[in-house]
Amino acid sequence: MDGAARGRGYLGAGWCALLLAGAVAARAAPRDGALEVARERRLLVSLARDARPAVVALFTETGTAGTPDVHKGLGSGFFIHPDGYLLTSQHVVQGATRVRVQPAPETGLPETEAQVLGEDEAADVALLKVELGRPVPVLRLGRSAPLQVADWIMVIGNPFGLPHTVSLGIVSFKGRTGIHPGGRGGEFEFIQTDAAINPGSSGGPVLGLDGEVVAMANAVNVSGQGIAFAQPSEAVEAALLRLWPDPVPRRSWLGLRVRDAAGGVEVEAVQPGGPAAAAGLRAGDVILSLDDREAPLVRALAAQLALTFPGTPASLRVLRNGRALTLSVRGAAAPAQDAALRPPGSSAM
Repeated sequence: MDGAARGRGYLGAGWCALLLAGAVAARAAPRDGALEVARERRLLVSLARDARPAVVALFTETGTAGTPDVHKGLGSGFFIHPDGYLLTSQHVVQGATRVRVQPAPETGLPETEAQVLGEDEAADVALLKVELGRPVPVLRLGRSAPLQVADWIMVIGNPFGLPHTVSLGIVSFKGRTGIHPGGRGGEFEFIQTDAAINPGSSGGPVLGLDGEVVAMANAVNVSGQGIAFAQPSEAVEAALLRLWPDPVPRRSWLGLRVRDAAGGVEVEAVQPGGPAAAAGLRAGDVILSLDDREAPLVRALAAQLALTFPGTPASLRVLRNGRALTLSVRGAAAPAQDAALRPPGSSAM
C-alpha cells in the first residue's frame, strides 16, 4: 500500500472511530437527559402530592345571608398546625361574615366553616382555625432569602374556584415594590413569579423544591401574562407571631425556664432529664434563634416552638460566655406538670 493509501486508510479509520464515538454519545445523551427529566418529574410530582393535603380552598361571604347584597369571594390557605390552624391573605377574609373551608379530597376531611382568629391588615396575613376532630396535614414555613432569580417554585391554590390547582414557575424578581394587593395602601416587597397566580389563589402557599413555604401568593397583574406576586415567608412569619394565640396549643416542650434579656432569650434553669438538658443547654445561655428564626423575645420563641411539633429535631443558636454555639434539640410533648415550672416573672417551655 502506498503512502497515500496508507494515509487514506488511517484517516478513514480515525474518522470511523470518531463517528462511532459520536454516535454512542448521541445515543447516550438522550438517555441521560431522559433520566434527568424523569428525576425532575418525580421530584415535582412528589412535591405536589405531599403538599396538596395541607392546602385548602376558601369560599367567603360578606353581608347578610339570604339578602341580595351578599358578596361571595374566593381564596386559598394552608394548614400550619395539626390542630387546624391555617394561614391566608387578610384581604381574602376582610369583612367576611362566613368563611367556608374545603380541604383537599385526598385527606377525606369534610368541608367546614372557619373562625377568623386574627387579621394583620398591614401585612396582609390572617390566621384562621377549623375544628375537624383529628390532626390535619401541615406545611412548614421556610426561608425565602436563599431563593435566587430563576429558581423553580410551585404554587397551589383555588384560582377562579378551581380548588387545589398546581402551577409551576420561576422566581422572576425579588424585592418588587409598588404593588398594592386589592388597591390597599402600604409598601410591600414581593417575589415576582411567572407561575400562574389568579383571583382565588391569594393565600395559597408558594413552595420551594424542598417542600417548605417560601412565600404566600397574594397579588396578580390582571393586564399581564406570567406576572404575579407573592409575599416572602419572613414577612408572613413575622405577622403570624403577632397573631398567634396565647396559650399556644400542643407546643413542643424543651424543659427550660427563660426570661427576656438583651439580644435574646436567657435560660434561667434547665430541667434535668429534659430535651434541653440532653441537647447541652445550660443556665445563663442566651437563645438567639430557633431553626435560623430569630428569637428576640420569649413570646417569639414560644410561638416558634408551637410550630416545631414534638419529636421534630430543631437547631438552637445560643450565646454562651460570648461565644456562639449551635445545638441540636428534639422537643417533647409538654408534661402535665408544665404549669408548675412557671415561677413568677419566668416562662417555662
